[in-house]
Amino acid sequence: MIKSLDIQNFQSHQATSLEFSPGVNVLVGSNDSGKSAVIRAMLWVIRNRPRGKAFIRHGSDGECFATITLDNKTGIQRYRKGSENNYCHIDPHHGEYHLEALRSDVPPIVLDILNIKEINVSAQLDGHFLVLDSPGKIASALNDVVHLDEAERCADELSGDIRQNKREADRFQELEKTLGTSLSLYRKLPVYSHRVEEANALQTSLTASRATRQDLIEWLSEIWAVDEILVTIAVPRGMDEKIGEVEKLYAECREMALNICSLDAHVDNLLQIIAELQVLRDVDKGQEIYDEMSGRLAELGRTEVERDDLSELVVKIQVEEEVIIDLDNEVGRMEGVYNSLLERIENCPTCGQELDDKHRQMVLENLG
Repeated sequence: MIKSLDIQNFQSHQATSLEFSPGVNVLVGSNDSGKSAVIRAMLWVIRNRPRGKAFIRHGSDGECFATITLDNKTGIQRYRKGSENNYCHIDPHHGEYHLEALRSDVPPIVLDILNIKEINVSAQLDGHFLVLDSPGKIASALNDVVHLDEAERCADELSGDIRQNKREADRFQELEKTLGTSLSLYRKLPVYSHRVEEANALQTSLTASRATRQDLIEWLSEIWAVDEILVTIAVPRGMDEKIGEVEKLYAECREMALNICSLDAHVDNLLQIIAELQVLRDVDKGQEIYDEMSGRLAELGRTEVERDDLSELVVKIQVEEEVIIDLDNEVGRMEGVYNSLLERIENCPTCGQELDDKHRQMVLENLG
């Protein structure tokens, strides 16, 4: 449904916007107020009529626009600006698409979007819709509105499809009957299949029996040939004794073999015992080494104690040396003080006589 119409520089309309309501909309105004121009602007968008430039408003620099907006916010704009004479499809989601108007034709996408046909539009001086028209024209108009020809064509195609499907259904029924009759011949097929499997098993068993029988025949032939050879061979004298000796030797060899096996077992046991004795020897040797190492560790411990005592004694000696050094320094200082005092005395500290420089020097040398 058309929601609005915007007109710019079309006949008497410089900039007009019309908002339509659902249902019937009526344009009311005096003569030459631009009511018919509104219809012409809509037809310019819908039909691409009128042609030329006579409808462009004077003083507009040759620019003219008419835009129809539908209720889904999709817009179709017809514009003429200078040498441009085109349509514009306004998509609310993807923007604008400019379409070129080819002569008097309307772009197919515009026809699909607007969905307004000739029967939906009436000119200003046309008679009442279908009132004074002939029955044929009325039927043609109704056919254009409801597409009766399309409905009739679809009905004919549907009838043809129904007839074709019925023929196919009848053919399939006949085919089903034929297949049912053919399948009845194969009802005992599972029984036959089981019997075929049994026959195959018997055939395999028979083949194996024949092979075994052939092997037995060959063996019997060889045995009979050996018997014939043995009959022709005369046993030499003393052969029984030789055979007895051989059997005795065989028994002795067998007994020796058993004894050898027993000896091998004893040898294995001896080797195991030797290995265990070697392990014990290693353990005893390890114990001796451990005891020796323990003694050395004890001796090392005593050595460490003595070393610690010596370290403490060294520390004490160092302390005493520092004390002796301090005492030596103090004695030296006292001697210096004493000598300084002697240099300043005038009487001998022993006899009390007055000292001159010579005797004072002698006293200092004796004291020094």
